[in-house]
Amino acid sequence: MTISACGAETGAPSPKQPAPDQSESGKAQPASPTDSGSPDSAYFAQERMNPRRFLRQWVAASDKMQVTGRTAPIVSMISGCEPCEGFVETVEEVYADNGTVDFAGTSIVRIVKAQGSDSVYLLTKDVAPTVVHHGDGRLEKYPGGRTTFRYILEPDGDSWNVAHFFIEPN
Repeated sequence: MTISACGAETGAPSPKQPAPDQSESGKAQPASPTDSGSPDSAYFAQERMNPRRFLRQWVAASDKMQVTGRTAPIVSMISGCEPCEGFVETVEEVYADNGTVDFAGTSIVRIVKAQGSDSVYLLTKDVAPTVVHHGDGRLEKYPGGRTTFRYILEPDGDSWNVAHFFIEPN
């Protein structure tokens, strides 16, 4: 799940490629997370999936889990996350009782790194209305809307796991 491969380069960059600390416009770029000296910078010492990309995959897997009942992809993306485990259990219970979920998914509005940490991100998304059809005929309806979640990530090899998440107050 790495997003790039690393190849050794020698000498100066060719004229067609910007120097590592410059954009294509020639403007200087901020230092990489490994240059920050923060305690969390060790997380980035290896090539690891970009946390924003991981969170996009998390949202896609979460949306798919709700409409299919398949929980394995999400389970593989968590590490001791109690809210995550509760969410998975709820979906498993609905589908184990021959229920279904009508859900059109979410649309990510933005993902930003929280100040002071390389492993905490705020993800704002627009959530579609949801209808849970329980096997016994009961319905649960959720209106949807814009919500911001705080995700605490843990490194896991070349990727990440969700260690905890919670909904940010408005």
